Amino acid sequence: MKQEAKVVRGGTIARVMVLRSSACTGDCEGCGFCEAGQPLYVDAYNPSGAQGGQTVVVETETNTVMLSAVLVYLLPLIVFLVVYFAVQAISTGEYVPIACASGSFVLSFLVARGYNKKKAGRPACTVVEIRDNGEQG
Repeated sequence: MKQEAKVVRGGTIARVMVLRSSACTGDCEGCGFCEAGQPLYVDAYNPSGAQGGQTVVVETETNTVMLSAVLVYLLPLIVFLVVYFAVQAISTGEYVPIACASGSFVLSFLVARGYNKKKAGRPACTVVEIRDNGEQG
């Protein structure tokens, strides 16, 4: 996934502000990405040596984006259903499957949160192209 960004701070690990993609309609309530005009700041590996003020293209590996989506959206649903039907098959209680599945659902969110904290110290993307030199004129 590639997006344009503006370098806020250069260096080996650059701080970039991700700009709205061309697919953005400006309807912030629709997707919540730019939530009330708030910019998104992320760290990016900077092998090209981009400096502050330059417009760059940052790339996030597709497998990183997909893994995040699976952890946040799909894993809790799958865990809930598997635990619910497994406990329902061995339990005679009416509320036991729901309680176990709900607990597992919450646990799966905690796993996703732990994974996110583990990844938090590493840049999520890489500067792959410098679009302009950032000079005004």
